[in-house]
Amino acid sequence: QTSKLKPTLIPTQGGICPDNIEYLTIDKEILQFKSQLPLLGYTDLPVLLTGETGVGKDHMARYFHHAVRPNGPYIAINCASLPETLLESELFGYVRGAFTGADKNKEGLFVAANQGVLFLDEIGDMPLSLQTKLLSVLENRQVVPLGSTKTVNLDIKLIAATNQNLEVMVAQGKFRRDLYYRLSGITFTIPPLRKRKADIPILLEKFMINSGLLKEGEKLEVDFIRQFIAYDWPGNTRELFNKVKRLEIMTMMVTEGDLVELSRSMFKSDVVSEEKSLFDKVEEFERKIIVEALLAANGNKSEVARMLGIHEATVRTKLKRYDISLDNYQMN
Repeated sequence: QTSKLKPTLIPTQGGICPDNIEYLTIDKEILQFKSQLPLLGYTDLPVLLTGETGVGKDHMARYFHHAVRPNGPYIAINCASLPETLLESELFGYVRGAFTGADKNKEGLFVAANQGVLFLDEIGDMPLSLQTKLLSVLENRQVVPLGSTKTVNLDIKLIAATNQNLEVMVAQGKFRRDLYYRLSGITFTIPPLRKRKADIPILLEKFMINSGLLKEGEKLEVDFIRQFIAYDWPGNTRELFNKVKRLEIMTMMVTEGDLVELSRSMFKSDVVSEEKSLFDKVEEFERKIIVEALLAANGNKSEVARMLGIHEATVRTKLKRYDISLDNYQMN
């Protein structure tokens, strides 16, 4: 449980990122925002990232850091993961004797992020009292550690993120209006994955290569990709990543030729209803093509694979799926 309370501190040197944080996309909105990042780095304005859970707001924040301040630290903290008192001491730091248990000085995350990027995730969950102090930090570019009277000048790029509607929260009195206006000067809403399905094959290929399910340069089968595109992805990119990890575990128990069938069973209850009719028509056509190839090849699986340009293991998988018996197509 204590691990959830620890912020992420990732100092980077010489522009080298700790992970591959390239934000893969062909979505026009995201590409346009990415192209503007170098210019945004020259302003003191914070950046507000919004979007559904799992769209990759934290990933975009890391990409922003790499594009704008790669030589400085990248520090992230989830505002919903800590109680108010702990969140305040983590952000502002404190001096020895500031409160009971403060037996030594502690540098806050604002100061630790100097010359770099501070990412405040789930900003909508920040308590109102801390929102007031955050506004002061943004306006004055200074921070005062708890128990101290000395100010520390700041040079940070602040990125905030939320999956909540801050305008509604402002109207409800749950989020400070002045802080919202301060944060929303540069706002970008990351579209959900269901609205940028052209990104799915790109992300799927990357995740599968990283998981060892696909080799560099190897292509995915069309009917395999189609199953992922047909799904609605309520959990967005995070769910896609988790489904690939699940598929990785499942493939440990089967042969390579069963990959398409495994993904089919994984999505069996999740295929988008309006796409099922098209899905069924494609399957009917595919079955017809396989039957015609079997007739022409006298039931020889290797020859069918050659004719259709697919692996023999894939032929076996499709024969099983469509319940096609070779006995009906082999002639003595």
